Parts: sequence; C-alpha cells; structure tokens
Amino acid sequence: MKLSLKINPRFPPREPRMSVSIEASLLLPGDTVVPIAIRNISAEGFMAESPIAVACEGWVGVSLPGCGIVPARIRWSVEGELGGQFRRPL
Repeated sequence: MKLSLKINPRFPPREPRMSVSIEASLLLPGDTVVPIAIRNISAEGFMAESPIAVACEGWVGVSLPGCGIVPARIRWSVEGELGGQFRRPL
C-alpha cells in the first residue's frame, strides 16, 4: 500500500495579509456604526477587533481611511474579533 501525505487543500490559499493598525468603522444595517481596529488586511479581506459581536449576515460597509465606505461581508466573528471579505478586491 502506497501512503501519500499530500492532500489537496479544501480551500485555495488566501492572499498574504499585511499587519496594520487601522482605526475604522463598520456600518451595519439599521445605520448602526461600530468602531473597529483592523489588525491585518489584504486586497480580498481583513481581520479586526470589535467591541461587540457582529452577526455574519448580509453585507456591511467598512469605512476605510483613504478608500471611503467599502462593501464587505463578515465571514466569521469570535470573542471580539471578526474577519471580513470585500465585495471587490481593493
């Protein structure tokens, strides 16, 4: 029996992320504004710290300095941290 330790990944590799410290805001449905601290970012998405739990439903706006309000989807949210995917790459 031949044993192979190489398996195909379940997901394609994500783009490398850059460590940052960016104060930004999430614009949630109902005009709720939540301050966030973005800790890493790539053209495709970001990871941020948030003072409240954010649901992974629908689209939100991310107010980024120098970019304006960028549409994104929250992909995960756990214990004060969240990950988002931009609708279109930056």
